[in-house]
Amino acid sequence: MYSVLITAPSLDEQSNVSGISTVVRNIMEFSGETVKYFHFKVGKQDKKNRSVSWFFDQVFLLPNFIRNVLKWKIDAVHLNTGFEKPALTRDFLIFFVAKYILGKKIIFHAHGGYYLMNPPRKNSYLNYLITTLLQKSDVVIVLSEIEKKTLMSNYSFNNCFALPNAVAQKNVDHLEKDFSGTLKLCFLGRIVKSKGIFVILDALRSMEKHYKDFSFNLYGTGPELTTVLSDLETIKGLNFTYHGIVGGAKKWEALEGSHIFLLPSLYGEGLPMAILEAMNVKCVPVVTNDASISAVVQNDYNGFIVEKGDVEDLASRLTYVIENRQVLSDLSEKAHDTIDKKFTMHQYAINLYNIYAVSVLF
Repeated sequence: MYSVLITAPSLDEQSNVSGISTVVRNIMEFSGETVKYFHFKVGKQDKKNRSVSWFFDQVFLLPNFIRNVLKWKIDAVHLNTGFEKPALTRDFLIFFVAKYILGKKIIFHAHGGYYLMNPPRKNSYLNYLITTLLQKSDVVIVLSEIEKKTLMSNYSFNNCFALPNAVAQKNVDHLEKDFSGTLKLCFLGRIVKSKGIFVILDALRSMEKHYKDFSFNLYGTGPELTTVLSDLETIKGLNFTYHGIVGGAKKWEALEGSHIFLLPSLYGEGLPMAILEAMNVKCVPVVTNDASISAVVQNDYNGFIVEKGDVEDLASRLTYVIENRQVLSDLSEKAHDTIDKKFTMHQYAINLYNIYAVSVLF
């Protein structure tokens, strides 16, 4: 049995909105008999402030990491990192200790972040961190060939594999979505500006003549939650509901009951799990082309791609689907088929094991 310490924020779906956490939960659930995973928590929970307890968590992060590596007899460390300054700085320290002090193999797994597609200037310390992590890790995993090409053109390194995120297959034989009535528009995820949440609000604000035709359902939490809810209250006549954080069966119930999934991200995506999960249960995605999203969503085939930050384009596309309901059933079926054929956890687990086997197991 090969022991792997895998990093992620809290795995509790009821208190934390994190795509990385969802990926890690899936990896641990679908791991075979050869690899045993131990979760090491890094990162702040969405509702947890940078309090005294948070400060002490950071102070003792490395001592706790070392203690757990030794206690669990870890063979390799699987670092799941977003390309943001705090995460890169923190995980570089973990990387350095794991590789150069403890002598462990490193799997570096990139998950979006601003600097993924926007490299920092060449002589900056952030560029040094990224370059070292990519060059010195035993294997680098990215979420698509798009990301692989971008990173390898910006940094000189080898041993990189494209492994798209995946979801557990859902039996949707019973699920027949009716697009003839009130359309349920859904945002599910971290409520933050980079996800395009304010673009959504401005687009909805301009669609007053169609308020009777749709509702807007908001799921999740984040730093912009209070502002978003306040802004929603100012949109007179809009039928909206905030549902808080949902996980497990309630998350699937929310997505199964939705028709349109909205994620008009401005920057910082990788391959969002929420898109895959929504498409898996026949939601039609309306998204932007950020990082690896276009590796899943094809415009006018299994969803719609709108321009980043373009309120008018998003409003126009939503108006189109409201006025042309007949296109949605086919898009919905193709959305599910895309996930069912290319983004399932069964194949993901096989591919991940093969990457391990080539790079760190033997």
